[in-house]
Amino acid sequence: MAIAPLCMLIVLAGLPSAGTAQNADIEEEIKSILIDMWAAIEEEDLDRYASHLHPDFTSFGETDLYLNEGKDYELRAYADY
Repeated sequence: MAIAPLCMLIVLAGLPSAGTAQNADIEEEIKSILIDMWAAIEEEDLDRYASHLHPDFTSFGETDLYLNEGKDYELRAYADY
């Protein structure tokens, strides 16, 4: 009975770490999206920037008096940026 858990540990230890390569791909995808978002802001391409925002995007900064809810608010704020 005690051998089964030990065998399972040996099998699991021998498996390749598939998460490492997948994490690197995810990190690169996130970096690519952020770079595109900032490029869209620099180029004043509000539609391209908006394509990356979730409809329920919400932000609250250190100096904000109110919780700013929604994608529309974010787009209005960046339109004046």
